[in-house]
Amino acid sequence: MTEDENIQVFKKYSMLTGPAALGILTLTSPLISEMSYSMQAIPFVASLILLGLPHGAMDHLVPSKLSNMSEKKGIIAVSLLYLVIGGIYTVSWVFLPLLSAGFFILLTWIHWGQGDLYAMRKFHSGEEYREKFPAFISATIRGGIPMFVPLAFHPDLYISFMKSMEALFASNTASYSILYSWQIKAAIISAVGILSASMSIYMYARNDRLPIYGLSEIIVLVAFFVALPPIFAVGIYFCLWHSLRHLTRLSLLPGDSRQAITAKNLRRYIWDMTKNTLPLTLISILMLAIAALFMDTASQSSLLALYLVFISVLTLPHTVVVSWMDSIQYRS
Repeated sequence: MTEDENIQVFKKYSMLTGPAALGILTLTSPLISEMSYSMQAIPFVASLILLGLPHGAMDHLVPSKLSNMSEKKGIIAVSLLYLVIGGIYTVSWVFLPLLSAGFFILLTWIHWGQGDLYAMRKFHSGEEYREKFPAFISATIRGGIPMFVPLAFHPDLYISFMKSMEALFASNTASYSILYSWQIKAAIISAVGILSASMSIYMYARNDRLPIYGLSEIIVLVAFFVALPPIFAVGIYFCLWHSLRHLTRLSLLPGDSRQAITAKNLRRYIWDMTKNTLPLTLISILMLAIAALFMDTASQSSLLALYLVFISVLTLPHTVVVSWMDSIQYRS
């Protein structure tokens, strides 16, 4: 194979891993649903070191890889971004936990849709996703499914997570009673169906073909989040779908990782990605452990809630970095 062919194969398998894993796990949903809370939380625990946290642990290296900025200046710029924006969001959790929890849902919706749109454009033959309308609809659907389908089909578990996050900072939590209504469930199901149909009709009218692969991924995502408990489903999606695709994107930036892929040198590739992501991953875990010492995290649910709050604080500046990446990489 040529170097370019090796890159294309790498992209292909990174795209297929998530749907294949989620499809297989959907078929085993009766067994997974019977697992204990601790067992269902394993994907989130694993995400501390495998794919999840590490997928954002290279943000400080991105500016020097995508611009003329020196590595030192890039590290300083991204560090300040995390300190300022992440710090403000941390304060908002302390004083406005309900608003902050709602913002986390919105932020994750945007960020996960943003990440999947890039993958469809750059890793799949996604010319049809370059137009504004299908791009917006695709990002809306793909980011929304992991956030809202669990709410429609597992409202008790979903709302318990919301309350657990809020309870870290407030003695009284919101009732979230409106989220139990059938109207919310109907709205979520209708939105996924209408948006998917609208995107398909538009693409067929413009390109004389349906986005079969894109629609198949949407079907896999919906089936997965309908069938599996939210704590397990979101943890798996976070690692094997979202984070894996973003790490693939980072791997293909100029540098040793890309060279290792073109040379089919797996050992070199693993070493370079580990070297780039491990330091900040370990620092993040240390920060999370320190936070746990000062918070009321006696239960498993409160520990997971703290981890989700911690992820939210990291996600905000991370989304800014990814948006900057989009502004540059979409030009090519």
